[in-house]
Amino acid sequence: KSLEAIAKEYGLTVKTAAPFNMNGAAEGIGAASTLSAAFKADVGDIVGPIAAQTGQFVCQVSQKIPADMTQYAQNKGSVVQEITQQRMSIQQPLFRQSVVDELKRRKKIKMNDAALSRLLSSYQS
Repeated sequence: KSLEAIAKEYGLTVKTAAPFNMNGAAEGIGAASTLSAAFKADVGDIVGPIAAQTGQFVCQVSQKIPADMTQYAQNKGSVVQEITQQRMSIQQPLFRQSVVDELKRRKKIKMNDAALSRLLSSYQS
């Protein structure tokens, strides 16, 4: 069945969103990350229902626009650096807390934040 036939059967309207990428937003739906299944689907595939903040949606992939690889080559270094910094900002506090919790559990430390910061910074190099 076509998406139009399914919509007609349920008294719904088919709307077409302008092209968007994973970091953008789909008009009328919200964050494109909500539609991750659609990005994995082939052109013509019907995906859904998908729950979004604005409601439930069924999507049909109408086109896939290939990435501009010239931009990738130009931006690769900054993208890798940004991802690395994001991961470190998430992982560093978790690692620090796990070390502190384990040492406290073993009754090996009393909290000395300056000494702990020096210890953890030695692992980051």
